[in-house]
Parts: sequence; C-alpha cells; structure tokens
Amino acid sequence: MRVPNLTGSLIVAVKFTYRQIVLLVLLSLSFWLVSVFLIPIGAAVIALFETIRTVPEENRSDLSRLKTYFRSVRRNLVAGLPLSVLMIVPPVATLLYFNLAFTQLSSYLFLAGLLCAYVSLVMFFLVFRAANVRSLDENLGTKTTFRRAFDVSNAHPHFAVLHSCLIVATATLTIVLPPFILLLFPGFVAVLEIVMYEEASKAEESPLRRYLNTIR
Repeated sequence: MRVPNLTGSLIVAVKFTYRQIVLLVLLSLSFWLVSVFLIPIGAAVIALFETIRTVPEENRSDLSRLKTYFRSVRRNLVAGLPLSVLMIVPPVATLLYFNLAFTQLSSYLFLAGLLCAYVSLVMFFLVFRAANVRSLDENLGTKTTFRRAFDVSNAHPHFAVLHSCLIVATATLTIVLPPFILLLFPGFVAVLEIVMYEEASKAEESPLRRYLNTIR
C-alpha cells in the first residue's frame, strides 16, 4: 500500500513559498482584507487556491495575479457561502462558550469551549480542502465537493491528522512571530494543502512540483 510522503510534501511547500513569497504575502494580506467582512471568507479561501494554481501555468506579474485573486473572490461569492458558515460558526461558538465558562466559572461550559475549539480546527482543515477541490473544478456542486474532500482525507486518515498537526504547528509561529499570521499564514496553508492533497490523492505530479523542477 502506497504511503504518502509527508516530509517530501512539506519540503515542496516550503520551497514554493520561498520562491513565491512576495505573491503569497500579497495574497495573504488580501485574504485578511476580504475576510474582515466575514461573509466573503469562503470565496476568499477558494480564490487563494485558484490564484496559486495559476503560478505554474502562466508567467505573469504578482500584481496581475492579485487582480486575478479579487476577480476570483467576486466570482465565487455564492459558491463560498457554505465555506463561510463553516469558518465563522465554530470559532464564534468557541468564544461564546469560553466567555460563559469564565464568567460563570463552569467546567462544563469550559469543556464545551474546548470541544468547539477542536471542531473549529477540523472545520478549518475541511474548508481549505473543499476549497482546493472546488478550485480544480468550478462546476462541482457543494455536496460533491465535500464528498470528494472527505474521500481523499479518509483514504489516508493518519496523513490527514499529520497535515492538521502541521497547520497547528504553523499557527503556533504566531506566538513567536505575530506578523506571520497576517503576512504569510493563509498563503502558506493553501500551498501546503495543494501539495498534501495531491500527495494523498495519488496525483501523477503536482503542478507546484513541476514548477519547482522547471526553475532549477
């Protein structure tokens, strides 16, 4: 049975991030700008993947790709609504439960807050995976998108868990480097998802890997 290569995938994601760090910073800042309004956050995630996937295909300037990003956000506003709900509701519930737990000194509400925090992580992973799948085929319906995202994750559950741990580890960098979450976190997580998904789904060759091989 084929075992996905976690280390190799991480190396590819880091190398691509290094090569395209200016673009990823621009996309990350744009992501936060769009996400301030909350409702378009799902479209903002989909647009990340669609824009990053243009890098191996077209030789364009970073500003040109930034325009592509905003056009993609507008085009995916409706398709991104289910993702927006999944990105917003669990964190809001987490904050609510923790706030109630500390004001009422309730251990049960605190445990509920921890559960919601875990659900928030799972939803974050699922949203980015579903957005990645959606970027591969914009004609996919919502149910088909989530089913395909779940099937790939379920095929190698240990790989999905390790992938989630990498996201958490990346998020913890914000403790040491607070600007990281604004400048690079969304873009890097999207790159990591693209590489990890293609490794788990047995794609012949990742376009990002092909891009890195081309510029050597």
